[in-house]
Amino acid sequence: FKVFPGPLSTMKEPLSFEILKKIRDTLARDEQVLIYLNRRGYIPRLFCTHCQESVLCQACLVPLVYHRQSDRFVCHHCSQFTKASQQCLSCHADLTTLGFGTERLAEFMKESFPQVPVFIVDTDHLSTHKKTTEELKKIHDSGSGIIVGTQMIGKGHDWPKVTLAILLVAPFDWERQLTEHVAQQMIQAAGRCGRHSAGHVLIPINHANQPPESFSALLKHEYNVFAASLLKAREKQNLPPFSTQAK
Repeated sequence: FKVFPGPLSTMKEPLSFEILKKIRDTLARDEQVLIYLNRRGYIPRLFCTHCQESVLCQACLVPLVYHRQSDRFVCHHCSQFTKASQQCLSCHADLTTLGFGTERLAEFMKESFPQVPVFIVDTDHLSTHKKTTEELKKIHDSGSGIIVGTQMIGKGHDWPKVTLAILLVAPFDWERQLTEHVAQQMIQAAGRCGRHSAGHVLIPINHANQPPESFSALLKHEYNVFAASLLKAREKQNLPPFSTQAK
């Protein structure tokens, strides 16, 4: 693991110039690059600055995700959807986009490296067993290429040509969202890299958004230290296993 400080990732430029250079050098060796981002869709959150509210699912009260391929706002909890709009549903002011998902990241990689195949591995694009099998075979048979995916990419796949993995976890709220589930996904995604030859795992972070000590422990494979820090935080917030949430 190597932490790679740089500018803040944005929808317009999800990856920095320095990271793109690393990708270019890897592709020039006819190798593959894996980019992990556990956010499906094109834009994970839309915000109205006038109402000071996000566009929410009326059933679940969680932010709706914009999917460009279907031009819909989709709830990733209950799967309800509505036609996408650029204006707030309440006051009709223009919406502000926050963050980016695998659709936008894949689009950006195609724009940056138009001569290289870009594969998307998530449940939106690989919704059936047949599609999944066909896409995984294409990845295995391909020369140089870029694999963009969610936690699906960490499920035991063996891609011999993947020698560079980039884990986009910096958008997380470190203190609240660096859970054991996220840590497990990071380790699994990183495990796809360098299985047959030397590999590198890069974790881009914003200069101004330094991660907590628990993250450093994770990078050093000090899992006991990482677990102890999570338990300490949960005890402080009176969360399970130090309390019960159901009777």
